[in-house]
Amino acid sequence: MAAFGATVVLTPAAEHTKGARERALDYIARNPSSTYFLNQHSNPANGDFHYKSTGPEIWEQLNGSVDAIVLGLGTCGTFEGTSKYLKEKNPDVKVFGVEPLASPVYSGGVAGAHHITGIGPGFITENFKRGAERLDEIILVEDAKAFEWARKIAQTEGILVGPSSGANLFAVDQIIHRPEFIGKRIACILCDTGERYLSEEGFVDVSSIIKT
Repeated sequence: MAAFGATVVLTPAAEHTKGARERALDYIARNPSSTYFLNQHSNPANGDFHYKSTGPEIWEQLNGSVDAIVLGLGTCGTFEGTSKYLKEKNPDVKVFGVEPLASPVYSGGVAGAHHITGIGPGFITENFKRGAERLDEIILVEDAKAFEWARKIAQTEGILVGPSSGANLFAVDQIIHRPEFIGKRIACILCDTGERYLSEEGFVDVSSIIKT
């Protein structure tokens, strides 16, 4: 963004997404004539997009054979729209949310420091509130487990993903061993490329790097 000419303001990591959002809202309040806020944490268009696209794609690609879905809880737009579509198609589809163990806000805990970028914004979003009744369970994930599973899928499937995707995969691994899910089909979203997170402390196993 800086390369395109934007002024980038970095907020303290300890403030999570909530801190950056509050700074943005304050800036907008002071500059109403020259700003526009997309508001991805509250804008119904976020979830509506996934209701019209992500949900139908999963349902169609799996020929309606979906027993559960695992979704990271960040802005919760994916959760809101996808869960709505799938539950309308089949009320028995189980919806699992995933958030950092160190910052279990959606689970009723308090915000804390974590490194699973993309989920755990540090506050409960309006998108989440609109779909909360469709959530069956939240699975909490340690940073190390999210990193481990992101590396694991890179090494076994050749897919480089980030820590939030690793967290989703860890959650799937927890679910598939439950007796009620043996032989069931569980969908899981891998959110983006892991190239964005190579500088994240602990994400790359530096012990495998040999200097000569």
